[in-house]
Amino acid sequence: ADLGGKGINAVIGKASGPYYVLGNDGMVLKSTDGVEWNDDDWDESEDFLSGLVDGNTILFGGGGGTIAYSKDGGNSFEYSEIEADIDIEHIAKE
Repeated sequence: ADLGGKGINAVIGKASGPYYVLGNDGMVLKSTDGVEWNDDDWDESEDFLSGLVDGNTILFGGGGGTIAYSKDGGNSFEYSEIEADIDIEHIAKE
């Protein structure tokens, strides 16, 4: 996939895939094998800075409090936004 000058901020995934590359200007690349990458062409202008994959739950954190999440293993995503002027630079599970 052509990154088009967008920076990479995080690479996340499960050992068996899928894998995600998160970057600036809403860039999300997805791969099932770590070799072939597809640009999911997200309608997002904030930078995605961090992410977490936990079973079928996938979270992306971004600039301006942006959160994208999936509960179905990445088949569909929804957006949410924290009502604060923060960047979500780290996501972790305890």
